[in-house]
Amino acid sequence: SVTSSSSAIADMSVELANLSDNNIQEILQRARAYFRTHPPAFERALAMFAVESNRRQECQSQT
Repeated sequence: SVTSSSSAIADMSVELANLSDNNIQEILQRARAYFRTHPPAFERALAMFAVESNRRQECQSQT
């Protein structure tokens, strides 16, 4: 039914939100290990990460 699928989507959104918070250290560790051997890619990813975290903070401050 429609309601069960929309609640499943809501659950998935919550899981994704939790995932991004809980695993951020693990993600950063993996990223460091990879980017140690790819310095230019690291610079780009760092810039993208900064933009994304700024965007998230702006979204949170609006609510």
